[in-house]
Parts: sequence; C-alpha cells; structure tokens
Amino acid sequence: MIYRWKDGARISISAPKAGKALVKLKNKQGLVIDDDVVEAARDPKSVFHDHFEWDDAICGEVHRREQAQHLIRCLVVRGKADEAPKQTFFGIRRKEGTEYFHRVAVLRSKQLADDLMAQAKRDMQRFVARYDEIKGDLEGVFGAIEQALEAA
Repeated sequence: MIYRWKDGARISISAPKAGKALVKLKNKQGLVIDDDVVEAARDPKSVFHDHFEWDDAICGEVHRREQAQHLIRCLVVRGKADEAPKQTFFGIRRKEGTEYFHRVAVLRSKQLADDLMAQAKRDMQRFVARYDEIKGDLEGVFGAIEQALEAA
C-alpha cells in the first residue's frame, strides 16, 4: 500500500509512516479511535508526535482530538503508484460522535457499508438543499442526485 496525504492537507509528518502506524492502531473491527491516536502521539518517538501541539496554554485535549481526526481523515492509499488515491478510513457519524473505520472493514461489513451509504444519502440531500438555488450549470448533477435518492 502506498499512503499519502490528500491534496491540500497541511500535515508535515510522513504519510507512509503515519499510514502504517494508524493501521496498527485499528481494532479488530477496523475502528481507529482519535483518543488512541492522541495517546500514541504522546510518546516523543511516535510518528504522530510532531503533528500535535503539546503546549496546553496553546492547545487543550479537545484540540488534540481534532488534530487526530484531521490526520485520520486526510490519509489516502493507493494499491499501485498509477492508481487513484482512495480514502483509508471512513468516518461514520454516530450520535456519540464520528467513528473512523478502515476501508477494508467497511468493504467487508454489510452493516458498516449500509451505515456509510445511508450517511452518503443524507450528505447528498444536504448538498441539494444547500446549493439548490445556485445550481446553474450543475442542473444535471442535481437531477441525477435527486433520481438516485428517489430510487434508493
């Protein structure tokens, strides 16, 4: 696997090293928990350590958790150098907060795949509602989204 950061991600640590370390942190269900990333990052020798602000006068625990979530969301992977990058971890929103599952776990679990698909449908509905008044040249895209939502 070839890990890299999404275009525009402002993360200075090595994506290949971070990708391997994040995969090691995932549990048997493929879940990576932001608190576990923060805990691992406390070790000055951790690949994650330099990504975090450790001065509590500048940054508290909540901000470090947000930094961990950003790191998890920005990691993409390619099986081969010429393949398009794919999301490594999918964030599935729950009432308690977002849970980040490794892409393989989502692909192997009908329940996780269904949860992610339901979330995608809600995201599409929000997209249509948000940009409906200014769709302009994207009229066909909006029509395709609305047809897909009706068919689902």
